[in-house]
Amino acid sequence: MQSDGWMTQETVALSGLTRRLEELRGDGHVQLTLMTVTDWLEDGEFEVSYILTDPVLFRTVILGVRIPRETPELPTVSDIWPQAVTYEQEINEMFGIRFEGSPRQGVPFILEGWKDIPPMRRDFDTLKYSVEHYEDRPGRRSIDTRRFVGRVSDEKSFTDAWEPREDDGRERKLADMDGGAAGSDRGETTDE
Repeated sequence: MQSDGWMTQETVALSGLTRRLEELRGDGHVQLTLMTVTDWLEDGEFEVSYILTDPVLFRTVILGVRIPRETPELPTVSDIWPQAVTYEQEINEMFGIRFEGSPRQGVPFILEGWKDIPPMRRDFDTLKYSVEHYEDRPGRRSIDTRRFVGRVSDEKSFTDAWEPREDDGRERKLADMDGGAAGSDRGETTDE
């Protein structure tokens, strides 16, 4: 457990999750501020974090629980915090984590008709999905985000990653987009 006075972080085993959440609610953490997920793909786990607030004493607890990616299931906390139903529905849809006893599990929330793996999982291939489902539009510029982010051994800068697409037909420098020569768009002039 880590604490800085007003915010505490702790991790609990799945078997003690409901009991610990009930304890925190009884201790004044009456607001479920957020439920969020971290996908630890390399470890084969998801970490679900419950961010709880005590509005009287201005305290926050972030309670995390790790579950296996192979069987991602948790008990619902909607009986403790009714607003958890919405968080659980979204997490179910975006990560595929099932909340046992939650009333809206499997009901489409945002992704009506979605047939692929849940899109917030780290093993979801966004590039492949985009290529398969969306047409390329002429004149669009593209940034290869893999080069933008860089690699551990060969970090590239944004300017190294930006390249106009062949079908674009216009020569435009990054400086034009970023305010260099685009200063004229703001009514500024330069003496050259």
